[in-house]
Amino acid sequence: MMFRYLKSANSFRPLIPYVFKTPSLTITSRPLTSVANNSQNSNGKEGFGTKAWRNTLLVCLAGFAWYHLDRYLTKNGELKHPITEIIESLMTPDSEWRRINVHNAKTANIIANDRLLFGEAKRPPIHRLMHPDCFERTSPFLIEPGTDVDLSDLVIKTDHD
Repeated sequence: MMFRYLKSANSFRPLIPYVFKTPSLTITSRPLTSVANNSQNSNGKEGFGTKAWRNTLLVCLAGFAWYHLDRYLTKNGELKHPITEIIESLMTPDSEWRRINVHNAKTANIIANDRLLFGEAKRPPIHRLMHPDCFERTSPFLIEPGTDVDLSDLVIKTDHD
């Protein structure tokens, strides 16, 4: 909103919002950061006793200890590392993965052959009579014996069936 209203004893008075206030024209000057005015350094004490050097030394000592422990556990690389043995014991053996892969390949081959077979399959053609009422128009007379076919239970299919 542009104006704010203060509600006091039956009267509303517009307040000038902060947008219309005039900024102060005082200019503050900062000293340049690259120029040092005093002789004391504000960064603190410098030397090899800081946290960065301490942490670097601890990381180097931990790496050195791990290297020698690793050489001791594996007897200079002759044995497997204990962590490697734990991981290998938790893994599925290669023979099991080969069996699963062979089974999946056979199944995929069967499915591909079935798709090929069903893709080539066609429905048998249906021969429709042009005039299906020819069965009702035939005469029962002048039919030679043995050539008669019983058509009493014949159901004629149309295009809608």
